[in-house]
Parts: sequence; structure tokens; C-alpha cells
Amino acid sequence: MLEVKVKGPAIKLQGQWKFKGETAKITQEEYKENEKYLDLLNGKVEKPQGNTNPEPSQGNNEGEDGDDKELKALREKAKELGIRGAHNMKKENLIAKIEEAEKADNPDDETSEDEETGEDGAEGEQPQE
Repeated sequence: MLEVKVKGPAIKLQGQWKFKGETAKITQEEYKENEKYLDLLNGKVEKPQGNTNPEPSQGNNEGEDGDDKELKALREKAKELGIRGAHNMKKENLIAKIEEAEKADNPDDETSEDEETGEDGAEGEQPQE
């Protein structure tokens, strides 16, 4: 058990609210969770041993690596399409810019815009044969 003193305005320790200047005896785990709000008065903080939290950090790293790979691929595609500033864009913005650039390169796919302009431009006129 560690004896601690509360630094901040208030914190809940072992189910009870403790206020600035109050002391409490808590476990190592609770100290580690709230260490930035506490001053250690008595006791030693144990250093983490090899396998304290490997699973959560691995899960986060794998997700970030997967996102990084996808983001790199999107940036590479944007570079090929000549999109400027792709290295600073978020994933969602990159996808939108890539789709815009691909549509601009393939005007055959944009029949809806051509139809709209044809309707707007030909109001009241008969189609020519």
C-alpha cells in the first residue's frame, strides 16, 4: 500500500472522494492510474515487469500500422493522380480527392452531370433530329 497526498481539487480513491491536501492509502495499480494527481508520501512504486500490459498496446499498434499502410497507399495514389498536399490530408479527405480526380480523368462515368446540363440548357426547346 502507498500513502499519497492529493494534488488537484478532488479525486476518487478507493470509492471515496479525497480533496486537495488530503491523504489516503491506495494500491500500486490505483496510484499508477492517478499518478499525475497525487504526491507519493510513503512507500515505493513498483516498476512494471515485462508483461504488465502487452495486449492493449499491441492491439493499438496493429490498428495504427494497418491504418498507416492504407494511408500510405492512398497518398501514393493521390501522388499518381497529381493531387497536391496529399501528405497533409486525412484519410477521408484523400478518398474524396482521389474520387474527384478519377471522375475528372474518366468523364464517360459522369453521365448524370451531362444530363442535368442538357436539361437546364434546353428548357422550352424541342430536341433536334
